[in-house]
Amino acid sequence: MAMVPFSAEFRQKWRGGGKIPPRVSPTEMGWSWIGGFFGIALVGWLHDHLLAPGDLVLIIGSFGASAVLIYGAINVPLAQPRNLVGGHLLSAVVGVAMQQSLGHTPWLAGAMAVATAIVVMQQTRTLHPPGGATALIAVIGSERIHELGYLYVLVPAVSGALLMLAVALLVNNLAPGRRYPVYWWGEEIRPIQCHGCRHFLQAENEGGSHLCQIAGVRADGLPSQAVQRLSGQPCNAFVRFEERGSRG
Repeated sequence: MAMVPFSAEFRQKWRGGGKIPPRVSPTEMGWSWIGGFFGIALVGWLHDHLLAPGDLVLIIGSFGASAVLIYGAINVPLAQPRNLVGGHLLSAVVGVAMQQSLGHTPWLAGAMAVATAIVVMQQTRTLHPPGGATALIAVIGSERIHELGYLYVLVPAVSGALLMLAVALLVNNLAPGRRYPVYWWGEEIRPIQCHGCRHFLQAENEGGSHLCQIAGVRADGLPSQAVQRLSGQPCNAFVRFEERGSRG
């Protein structure tokens, strides 16, 4: 059940409590800069010299956000090829559909495009935050963008993402200590449920270490084993983690 807005429990969540990650090394910053520069430079150069004269578009603002992920945070799920390409593709389809059906009311079309794109990416496990911008640009972009129609999905959304992916595969794997991607298609991460607080969490594999953020308990080994409570959060003295998903 949803919380009561501005209740004590609701306000408690505003306090956070996590710790800021450590600063990355100068070497890591350098490789991120190289990737970001050449990724955007490639897309921008091809736009200026090949597509712009033909009234097509290859570079859009959401690619800047994608560059941060695929060159600066290469290990997170949001930066993997499945998310990069799939997120832009699906979000572009949603954005064009909303622009063509609700374009006479731009604020509504934009809101519907972003909200629907989020859910579609979540459902397909292709969540990529810049995809929300790709969907919104399809609605609030210039007439030049609107005139592309569903061609917007291929050029610039997918083609630009693929070009940036090619640079990421090159630069990120030239760097010592970097490896990209973590996965291409990937095995599904199976959600498991804490029986004490009914909170869903995610487990990488059966032999991993699973932490229930609400119950404050950690399970080492199989998800079905009983684990002892480590904090005074709302859970029984012992809770059990049960596998609730299947491999994809």
